[in-house]
Amino acid sequence: MNIHIPKVKIHLATFEVYALHKYFVFLAQRSHNNLKKMDNDQIVLLEYAAKIGKLKVSTEYRVEPKKGFVVTFPLSVARILHARLQEGSFNEIMIMILGKIDYSLNSLNVEPEVRRTLKI
Repeated sequence: MNIHIPKVKIHLATFEVYALHKYFVFLAQRSHNNLKKMDNDQIVLLEYAAKIGKLKVSTEYRVEPKKGFVVTFPLSVARILHARLQEGSFNEIMIMILGKIDYSLNSLNVEPEVRRTLKI
């Protein structure tokens, strides 16, 4: 059985990449030595944190393209981020990233449950 699971692509400016990296660092610090009590969503995000770290480093050495940097998330990571960013109170940059993830999920027709979507 071969099922195609789409990747979720969003365009981020350098400052958005830094904000997303800061969020993943926050998750890692909060979860340090607490693996037994972490839920599956946190574990998936922590496993993906290294890629966000590499992206942040790469933005430091490149000129920002006109449309920003393209970030590709597995569907699972995108949907987890979508849900998590709605649960907490974050700054306006993280809300912008949430909107981009929401738009991409909706355009791929893999949006989360109706009560969770932003309906932008």
